[in-house]
Amino acid sequence: RILLVLAALLFLIIFPYTKEIERFKADDLKWTLLNTSVSHKEFDPKVFAFRDTYQISPELRGLNNKEIVMKGFLKQHKHKDHIDIVLTENASDVCFMCDHDEHKVFISVSAKKPGDLNSVPNDIYVELKGIFRILTSEEHGLFHLTDAELINIIKEEK
Repeated sequence: RILLVLAALLFLIIFPYTKEIERFKADDLKWTLLNTSVSHKEFDPKVFAFRDTYQISPELRGLNNKEIVMKGFLKQHKHKDHIDIVLTENASDVCFMCDHDEHKVFISVSAKKPGDLNSVPNDIYVELKGIFRILTSEEHGLFHLTDAELINIIKEEK
C-alpha cells in the first residue's frame, strides 16, 4: 500500500510537467493539415540519388496560391547576404535546414516588405498572413508563404 501511495503521489507531482511541452506547440488546425503530407524516397536517375517526394492531400492543394493566416514559431538563419526565415510548429533550437524529424514540415517565409520580419526574435509565437504556395521538388522545402505580413505576436496565455 505504501508503494502504491508513493507512486500515486509521485504521479501527481510529475504529471503537470508532462504537459509543459504542449504550450510550445503551435495550436492551429492548419499544422494538422500540413502534417498530412506523406514523404517517401524516390530514385532520381538524373542525379543518381534518392530524393524525398511527397503525397499532398487535395484539401491542401486547394490552398495553393491562396491567402492564408498561419500561426507558428518564427525561426531565422542568418547568412552573409540574406536571412532564411521559416515558420515551424514547434519551438526548438534545432537547425531547420538540417534533416531532423523535428522540422520535417515547415513553411519558408518571404516578407512583403524586405526586412519586416528580421527584428522578430527566434522562437516567438506569431500569426502571419500571406500567399501559401506548394513548392516544386527543385526548390528547398515543401511549403512557402510569400508576401508575409506579421499580424500578431502571440503572448503566452497561461
